[in-house]
Amino acid sequence: MSLLSISRSQAAVVLQYHHVSTETPKITSIAPEQFTAHLNLLKEKQYQVISLPELMNKVAKGHNVINHVAITFDDGYKNLLAHAVPELERFGFPYTIFVNPAVIDEKNASSLTWQQLKALTEHGATIANHGMTHDSLARIPTGTSMTQWVEMQGKKIEQAEARIKEKTEQNVRLYAYPYGEYTPEMQSWLRENNFIAFTQQSGAVGNFTDTSIVPRFPVSQPYDKLSSLSDKLNTLAFDLEPVEQSKVTVVNHGATNELVLKVNNLDFYPKLLACYVSGLGKQEVTWLDETTFKVSLSDGLKPGRQRCNCTAPSISKPSRYYWYSKPWFVMKEDGQWFPL
Repeated sequence: MSLLSISRSQAAVVLQYHHVSTETPKITSIAPEQFTAHLNLLKEKQYQVISLPELMNKVAKGHNVINHVAITFDDGYKNLLAHAVPELERFGFPYTIFVNPAVIDEKNASSLTWQQLKALTEHGATIANHGMTHDSLARIPTGTSMTQWVEMQGKKIEQAEARIKEKTEQNVRLYAYPYGEYTPEMQSWLRENNFIAFTQQSGAVGNFTDTSIVPRFPVSQPYDKLSSLSDKLNTLAFDLEPVEQSKVTVVNHGATNELVLKVNNLDFYPKLLACYVSGLGKQEVTWLDETTFKVSLSDGLKPGRQRCNCTAPSISKPSRYYWYSKPWFVMKEDGQWFPL
């Protein structure tokens, strides 16, 4: 099997946080002292921490983004003011906060206000779009067609963008999917309307990354350990994509038994490729041709947010490895959605 364009190894990483606090749900939180440890690691290892708009501009222009890192926060919680913001300013690191304008307008006690957000823009913050409300883009109500749903959600996204521009004077057209849930149809709308959209599945970012599903590494508990962060920062972006039916994200219970992926950069030995599926562990990989492989699932996916992570050590960069994550949103056995 021949190698293809090994120069396409790229490795920017986008980190995703929510709360920086010990008094909030652990699964979306990191302790203040651990957050500072993350920033120290970025500084000590000399990663180039840049703003998310700058990173995505470099990606769009095909610039080298090796060792670049962007820091993001979802939901705009007020507890960021206590520790995260002062520490980011001390380190001189820019950051992005994805917000829900309707939640802010309701004066939710746990959310940053427009006045606070506007002030943060003067100290390194980018304010970006997390939807008008925190509704999943994948959960289509009964009786609503896909066309109607996409039109409805598209209008809400544009309304949120207009509100952010009005209140912060920023208009970056960066969008983060609430709960990380999306469909190919919503991807298409975002792409066609010049939004760059971010998910919650893991992976590094390269010049070839699909900008309607840019991966981010969640680094709240229990994934907040420095060893885990170091591994993520050391990853490379897989230049691959799902083939045909494998692009589907919302699946019925028991309906998925394989994932087919096409690789555009074989800077790894095929026999060292390993793929792991939530709850199932390491799965069998079969190469269908020189650039296409199939991951065969050993059992059905349980209802909920599931994923397949594929990794392989790089040939051109021996100390680093590729990481790709494919999400599924699996319906319950009765065809209903799992809880948010």
